[in-house]
Amino acid sequence: MKANTQYTDLFGTSAADISDLTTRSNRFDQLADYFKIDQNRFKVIGILVFGTNFFNVSLICVDKDKSTDEKEHIVKILIDKEYKNILPLLFKRLQIVLYDKFDSKYPEIDYDEEASLSDYIIE
Repeated sequence: MKANTQYTDLFGTSAADISDLTTRSNRFDQLADYFKIDQNRFKVIGILVFGTNFFNVSLICVDKDKSTDEKEHIVKILIDKEYKNILPLLFKRLQIVLYDKFDSKYPEIDYDEEASLSDYIIE
């Protein structure tokens, strides 16, 4: 599964460190324990975060009951409880890097310098 939006004007990558608040050893099965997912039926294989002002978080899971030898049945389970600060529950650190969707050059290049916007504002 790849991330996409209505137009997918930008594309990129993301990386995260799982929060110590929900896991002891940074494994999805412990995240499943935290959210009380039935692990006899579901195996958590990913996390999906979608939205801006109001965003949704879902766990991407293999449904063992609906899977067959030919095809694993993947289900997106929405975390529908109200969590004021769900991102810190899930992630210790989160980085998202986006580029123009037709750019094949810059996603492969790292930056040379880090600066603050306030250093470069035109007045």
